[in-house]
Amino acid sequence: MISPEFGTEFDLQPDINSGDNSTVDLAPDSTSTIQTLTVNGDNRHSRETDNSASTPSLSNPHTSTDASVVTTPADPAAPVSPPALCAECTKSLEGAGPENNIDAGSLREWEARAILQKLANAGYPFAQYYLADGYASGLFGKGKEDYNSAFPLFVLAAKHGHAESAYRTGLCYEFGWGCRKDPTKAVQFLRTAASKRHPGAMTRLGKACLSGDLGEKRYREGLKWMKLATESADAMYNAAPYHLGCLYETGYGEDIFKDEGYSAELFTQAAELGHPEANYRMGDAYEHGKLHCPRDPALSVHFYTGAAERGHAGAMMGLCAWYLIGAEPILEKDEEEACEWARRSAELGYVKAQYAVGYFTEMGIGCRRDILEANVWYVKAAEAGDERAQQRLNAIRAAASGEKPMEVGPPKAQALKKRRSGTKEENCMVM
Repeated sequence: MISPEFGTEFDLQPDINSGDNSTVDLAPDSTSTIQTLTVNGDNRHSRETDNSASTPSLSNPHTSTDASVVTTPADPAAPVSPPALCAECTKSLEGAGPENNIDAGSLREWEARAILQKLANAGYPFAQYYLADGYASGLFGKGKEDYNSAFPLFVLAAKHGHAESAYRTGLCYEFGWGCRKDPTKAVQFLRTAASKRHPGAMTRLGKACLSGDLGEKRYREGLKWMKLATESADAMYNAAPYHLGCLYETGYGEDIFKDEGYSAELFTQAAELGHPEANYRMGDAYEHGKLHCPRDPALSVHFYTGAAERGHAGAMMGLCAWYLIGAEPILEKDEEEACEWARRSAELGYVKAQYAVGYFTEMGIGCRRDILEANVWYVKAAEAGDERAQQRLNAIRAAASGEKPMEVGPPKAQALKKRRSGTKEENCMVM
């Protein structure tokens, strides 16, 4: 089993082969106040700090390095580090949005890219990463991703010891972004990033070793990486606690015994870091008393909200159910809010929500009664296999042909309360 050393620091030697005091012309034709970059030959080494959790974004605060000091002709006494220049580039790029002057935005983008390109050519890994991410995110291509330009820059930065770049290179090899798919090389770069405690790389490598989807079936190594990733999880890379929680929920292999209580702790950790599915699972647990959690409407609503705000369709329906019947004094009954959450979920393609919106609009619950709109939602749900939607369609058609009167009005209170009273979900009229 491969066990890389952790905490190893890499010397980030720029590829500058000139004398001790090299000068690089940054943007001679631009109006930028920064015209030249003087690199002190005694301070060419920069280091990628340990435990970095770099985000795939130009504004990532975790990509800072202890880099060479740069002086500008405008103020020779004021030291400016290359990372600071990158930060200025980021500000320029962020200011070049559609709401600003197009010409000014284009100029700022050109200047920022020129500075990053010069630093990248000089061998600075943080600049190579920022430039690569700009291409990969579409920032330099008017929204169009350019992995053909990004990939070689990720590779260069990775070879200089930049953990985030090694992780991104691994993903490129896994999915074939800017290169041919190569699972072996993907694992190689993921392992390089994981050895520097990159939580995203440790998570992906752990999953790969546990599932064997990249050709690396190593049970104990996978557990090791997943546990280390859980310890290092942050808001950007928050999946490891959730995945580890899933393993403890059911038990996995000879080293992971079923422990639902610990699973809930791990789900909570991931939820607090913003993981949508973990938030949903804890909302469901506190609603129904699962995973050794007590029934707690307040916590259920809290976690459902955390997931729903991040686009989780199932959590939106969880909130719909709570608003439909209320949970005094925590939550007042609000049929309009219930209908709105159901509609948001339905628009994401969630079949149960499509049926619910159809029912709400048919009966006028929380919205204006509209049989035609109800029919549209029922058709969508029925086409996805929802039997209740098909039954309602049959009822509407029968009523239209005069065969059988159609049910009109809101459902009985007893039916609405079934979800909270522990009755199985399929017995609830809407949920």
